[in-house]
Amino acid sequence: MEVPLSGRALRNVRRRRIAMIFQDPRAHIDPLYRTGDHLVEGLRAQGKTTKSSAKNQALALLAGVGIDDPERVFRSYPAEISGGMLQRVMIAGALTADPELIIADEPTTALDVTTQAEIVALLSRLCREQGRGSLFITHDLDLAAAICDRVLVMYAGRIVEENRSDRFFSGPLHPYSARLLRARPMIDSRSRSLAVIPGRPVSAVDAPDGCPFHPRCAYATHECQTWTPVLTSIDGGWSGCRRVTEIRSELRTEVADA
Repeated sequence: MEVPLSGRALRNVRRRRIAMIFQDPRAHIDPLYRTGDHLVEGLRAQGKTTKSSAKNQALALLAGVGIDDPERVFRSYPAEISGGMLQRVMIAGALTADPELIIADEPTTALDVTTQAEIVALLSRLCREQGRGSLFITHDLDLAAAICDRVLVMYAGRIVEENRSDRFFSGPLHPYSARLLRARPMIDSRSRSLAVIPGRPVSAVDAPDGCPFHPRCAYATHECQTWTPVLTSIDGGWSGCRRVTEIRSELRTEVADA
């Protein structure tokens, strides 16, 4: 069942301190200002603090996100430092708000594999040591497994599954999730071609009536064309599939055979 947020719950959400880490730091940090100016402005916007105190806090934040020479980076313009370093600056900028929740929107997409691993490890450590929550948005399922306690899968603007990370990869609760897992390239097996999901993806605006995934789903029935998806609790997870109880073993088999 779906439980709408009450007015009190919504007010509590709005009172939370939330910070955003964007996908491309070069598009979201002003290239005309030094990185230090970016951090000091954020700190001073939070309350009464002197420019000198804000600088010291900014240097401490830069050191805290793994920058070995914070003074140099503080004085640098965005074009003078690498993409990985600039992403660390953006993380430091998010921390100026002392957030309770950090939303990271594909924060490693523009980075090489080695730097990706460093940024993911950094975010995990910061949230764990400082008691912060994180919402990690990604298309990389293996990355989600490495950093997230729970996985939420969306299709056409709707959440179709919520599951524990350790259970999601062996026991998906929605046909779309199972097909995503099947479509992953695997380095330890040989296949002539990758498995694909038939049809084309749709946006929330273009979604058909009923379950939005039904035109592409091998398990869809006539009822799925008119049934409005509702998240249903199942074994500690949530599924937006009407037939999840019937087809659950088949979904497990799909993933196991991938």
